[in-house]
Amino acid sequence: MSERLSECILFRGLFAAAEDGALPGQLVAFAEDCGLGGDLWRGFLAAALLRHENPWSLACEGRAEPESTLSVLAERDMARILPLYRGDALRALPELRDYRPAAAK
Repeated sequence: MSERLSECILFRGLFAAAEDGALPGQLVAFAEDCGLGGDLWRGFLAAALLRHENPWSLACEGRAEPESTLSVLAERDMARILPLYRGDALRALPELRDYRPAAAK
């Protein structure tokens, strides 16, 4: 996973927790804080992408997508991130693929 993410330009650093092995705990904390259930990996990845500030996302705020190299770089990064979304990053922790939080918020 980290090899694909290290190739990103705009979305580099998206998953610092994945690099240090803290991701499973971070997923559970995120799910409990948000009352999120289901596939925690996909929910976390979607939320991380939405929250990640980078030159492309900042340029898109309040206006149409920029017609520039930023869009080309964003597409390049998404081509590396999409397989992670479609894949089974949590195969060692099947409990996190159909997570049910302690209390829905």
